[in-house]
Amino acid sequence: MLLLIDAAKAIGKADELLAAADQVAKDKIENAETFRILAYVAVGQGAAIEADVKKYADAVHKRLTDKAPPRPSSRYYGGDDRGPVPFRASELFFAERCLADPALAKQGERLLKPLLDNATSVPHKAVGSLRELQDRLLCQRHQAPDAAANGVPAGWNGDKAEGRWLAQDGLLIALGGDGGSRLTFDMPLTGTFELSLDFRGDSQQSTCWYGGLLYNPFSQTIYDGVSNVSREIADLRADQFNTLTLKVSPKKITASINGKLWYEDDDPAPTSPWIELTAFPGNRPVFRNISVTGTPEVPAEIKLIEGDYLEGWSGLVSGILPSRIGIRDRKEQEKKGLDRYGRPLVPNPDEPKPVYDWEAKGGELHGRILERPNEAVPVPSHLGYTRPLRAGESVAWEFFHKAGASHVDPCLGRLAFLIEPDGIKWHWILHGEDTSDAWLDLPFDNAIPAPPVIRRRSPRSRRTTGTR
Repeated sequence: MLLLIDAAKAIGKADELLAAADQVAKDKIENAETFRILAYVAVGQGAAIEADVKKYADAVHKRLTDKAPPRPSSRYYGGDDRGPVPFRASELFFAERCLADPALAKQGERLLKPLLDNATSVPHKAVGSLRELQDRLLCQRHQAPDAAANGVPAGWNGDKAEGRWLAQDGLLIALGGDGGSRLTFDMPLTGTFELSLDFRGDSQQSTCWYGGLLYNPFSQTIYDGVSNVSREIADLRADQFNTLTLKVSPKKITASINGKLWYEDDDPAPTSPWIELTAFPGNRPVFRNISVTGTPEVPAEIKLIEGDYLEGWSGLVSGILPSRIGIRDRKEQEKKGLDRYGRPLVPNPDEPKPVYDWEAKGGELHGRILERPNEAVPVPSHLGYTRPLRAGESVAWEFFHKAGASHVDPCLGRLAFLIEPDGIKWHWILHGEDTSDAWLDLPFDNAIPAPPVIRRRSPRSRRTTGTR
């Protein structure tokens, strides 16, 4: 329905569409009246049928705010088994178009909160879009429409494709972003220093990365991009600001919450010296009092592969990596004879030894040919460094090549630059049997010659594909 409306607008057939919508509504065809109203507001003529628009907005508001009827449940279990009201994209479309029309903005505005509550309870990925609409409306009311667009503080860099950040009056908040967002301090920091920040202690998931580890106080876990370990926090204050402190040195990182020890990493990774704040999808964390004290150093060069460390890297499409903190946590459990839940740990002699697609050994990155004979479509092993390159930065590396046995190709995102004897080719890395790429209609071994300007100069990138 929505695609049809957009297509009619794009080819200049809006008037014909409205005439057809009026006719099918007059003929009382099922859902025709909804289609008619959406068509009118989409082409900017909703004011011509304002009474019908208001009637539809009233119906949507009632559907979203009325208590849902109870669902059938087992007679052996009591309680209220009412499920959430289903989320409808057409209602979000209606609210967006009404907000864009001054004559109908009131109808769209009154639906934002119930739509957001609905999307949050389902849950639905539109949570970020709805919050972005609220933010935009708030900025317009305060006559500062560009406030959110230019809100990233100096010295930080946000991922504009995923979400936005706003610094105001000493507070830093993440805005929008259906897929979550990250805010990275521009300079890498090493040496001996203390990072301190206050984060809002409510249901919003606010987190901080450093040294390739994600410190998440609300889930009470530390995550390295592969697995997480749990550490209980006794003094986490709800609905208030809490303080996370990281004491960093080359030999140890100590994390404290509100002055009490939470986690120690006595073997910190040198491969990811970036401070990064993260907002999980649909959440809006708030930070304040972010400070760095001590004797931090800004290195001119970072070794992205050093020793046996792979922190800062992740399998972007596929690829199994070792988890340093997970392996260490497992060894501690074996030493105590208890699992993470305090239950007796029973050794399993038949447990297979883990096989990794990527490993760092002595400063070298080793990949392997994936052996998955049961899969109809070959799955590439794709490894990427999580911090993007900034202007003026470059990446260089050496790779071992043995024809027919060992080779590596650089990538930017999922675009691989295949280094072939007859020149460089472009290859789009597919998700194996994942249907999300089906619309591309590409074979798994797709490749096209790179434009001449690319072929004359070898590309330099932060990401590499797997061994072939």
